[in-house]
Formats: sequence, C-alpha cells, structure tokens
Amino acid sequence: MSSGWRAALPLLALTALGAAACRDFDAAYNHCLERIDGGASPDAGPGGSAPDAGAGGDAGAPPDGGNPADAGPADAGPPRPASWTLLSSEAVGRFFHSATLLASGKVLVAGGTDNTVTLDSAELFDPTNNGWADAGTLTTPRQEHVAAALVNGSILLASGAAVAASEFYNPATSTFDAGPAMATQGYGFAGTLLPSGEVFVAGGWDGTNVFTVAQRFDAGTLTWSTVPPMPVGRHTFTATALPNGNILLAGGQSATGIENTADVYNPVSNSWRSTGVMTDARTQHAAVLLPNGKVLVVGGINTGGANYLNSAELYDATSNTWAAAAPMSTPRSGPSATLLPSGKVLVAGGETPNAPYFIATAELYDPATNSWAVTVPMNLARWFHTATLLPTGKVLVTGGWDGHGCVCAQSAAEIYDPGN
Repeated sequence: MSSGWRAALPLLALTALGAAACRDFDAAYNHCLERIDGGASPDAGPGGSAPDAGAGGDAGAPPDGGNPADAGPADAGPPRPASWTLLSSEAVGRFFHSATLLASGKVLVAGGTDNTVTLDSAELFDPTNNGWADAGTLTTPRQEHVAAALVNGSILLASGAAVAASEFYNPATSTFDAGPAMATQGYGFAGTLLPSGEVFVAGGWDGTNVFTVAQRFDAGTLTWSTVPPMPVGRHTFTATALPNGNILLAGGQSATGIENTADVYNPVSNSWRSTGVMTDARTQHAAVLLPNGKVLVVGGINTGGANYLNSAELYDATSNTWAAAAPMSTPRSGPSATLLPSGKVLVAGGETPNAPYFIATAELYDPATNSWAVTVPMNLARWFHTATLLPTGKVLVTGGWDGHGCVCAQSAAEIYDPGN
C-alpha cells in the first residue's frame, strides 16, 4: 500500500458517484487504514462468484405440428434466472470514477484513482460487443467528481480536483475540452440535472472546510452561477431529482458530524426548505427515485463512521417527511443503488463491519411490498464502484475497490441481468 494513499485519504469525499470512507474521524480513519492494508482476518476470502446463468430456451413449437398461424403465442421457454456476467477488463482499474450513459448507448467511464494517482484516463464501453475503447485524456485528473449528460449530448465533468475548472467530453470526436471554473474546488460535491437542462452542483469540501455553496451550470451560455447557499453545508451526501423538479439533498457530513437532516432546493423559486428529520443520520449511503415518486435511501455509516447501516428509509415529497423502510439483509457503506425497469432497486457491493469487509453480495428492494430479497452476488467484491442502467434493462458495474480480497482497484467490469 502506497504512502500516497494515506496522505490523500483525508482529501477524499463522496459525490453522487463515489466516496471514500473513514475520513475525519480519527478512530474510523485508523480502522479503515487497517482494512485497506489487509489487516483483516486472514481467513476472509474474496467476494463470491455468481452462479452460471440459465439459458433463455427456444420458443415452443406449435402443438401437434399444426399451422403456426393457428398456434397462438409462442412458448417463451423457461424463466431466465438473474445472473452476473464478468466482462473483459478495462485498461486501468479504478474507483471513485464516473460512468455516464451516452445517447449512443455506450458508457463513458472517466477519471477516478487506481490507489496511487488520480487518473486522467477515460474509456468507452460498447454494449453491442461488451468491449472497451480508449476515450481520450481528461484535461484535469479527477476523482469523486460530478458527471452529467447535457442536452447537446456532451458530458460535463466538474469538481473532484485540486482546481476549480470543469470540462466537457465530446462523443463525436472522443475528446475532452476545458470548461469554465466553478466557484469552489475540492471533493464531495453532489449534483444532478435540472428540468431546464442546467446542472445543479452543491456542497463539498477541500479537506478542511465544508462548503454551503450551491451552483448552476447553464449549457447554453457555458457559465456557472451561484444560488442561495445551502442551509447546512455538507459533503458525502446524495442529490436526487424529484418528480416536481426540486432537488433533495440528504444526509452527509457537516462541520459538526454526520447529518440526519435533508434540504430541498426549488430551482424555480431559487430557494431552500428543510425536510423532516431522517430516521438515521448517515453518510456514504445511496439514494434512488422510485416510480411512485418517493426516494429510497439505503445503507451508509454513522456514529463517527463506526456503525455500518442496514437500514433504509423513504422520503415523501408530498408530506415532506421521512419514514423507515424495511432493512436490508446486510449493512453496507458505499454500495450502488439502481432502479430496474421492473420498479425494483438493485443494491450491490460496499463495505461491511465484518470480514471480508468488502463484499460482492447484492439484494433487491421491492417498493410494492416494502421487502428485500437476496439476489445472486457479483463475481468481484467492489466498494465505491459505479452501476449504470443500460437500454437493454441490464446493469453495467465498473471499477470499485477490494481492500481485502485482491487489495486492488478492480479493472474487470460485469453486467447484471435481472432475468425474467
């Protein structure tokens, strides 16, 4: 383990796309370093492997050799179970990176760290052949940054660097171009698209100061502008676009500790309001908008980074309140959470309080029954990876850190097929 990682660790923080763990709490910081250096139980093995996927089966033939036109719907064959398929590796293993779906259906994977340096490399995943191609070089190395697809098809990359400059990826030329500077620089920002096509980015920290700054990027004028500051400065939080166009900022870490507060930004009135208190203070969690308009928040840590959460909760924008949801089977920080076409939510990977710490397990939340079901595990343990829903309804998972099994940044990607 390089000494550079230890020196850089306090400067890392969560965005909507990734986070570091065990930061500015001394006890948790030391605990995390022990885990990353492989100081866990020697009996802990790597993440489990996914079972083989079942075949989809041939369509049934018409009964009794009759006329196919009279046979009715074809037999769809046996059910296809959920499965994970390990893919070819990227050129570089990475975590704290971004993964953004392009209009072409390809996925841009950019930046991050390989645990030695902050990366300026980028790659394109092509779901038609499950292959990788070089996507050029970022103008600025970045990790834990915000990435957003703009209405013109380009990708905005912002924050996650020692400089305030943003940049754009042009899919037509596969090049990166420097963009305008933000009001602040550092890590731990969270951001999302607004209905207007602007990009909203807020919070963050520089390793010492937690920011209340909130900003909007106008793709038409290529300018950043500040908006009224957040009621509570926070980093390592989530930002979720609500059906009414507002943005929910939940949890995270402020200057005083891990937050159980949340705030809502209204881009029309350019104003803030606070929500009810969350059921748990949490940071390094995941959040996803459900089809019913509620926001599911899962996992994370609290109590100075020492308590890993299996709890989940739901935000109701209509009543502006939080309510407990059924807990996950496994406590986990730094997982991914992805809404599937079925309306269920896939939660995968993360870190747990027990060996082997970094995990490959996955589970599904069903909002119709407020229940969880274990699904097949990933092939590799991953922590602060990315999960991207593809147009096919499958989920591409890239990168992530396994600080106990391989003690590496994962380079092999995998795809989750929810089956039928």
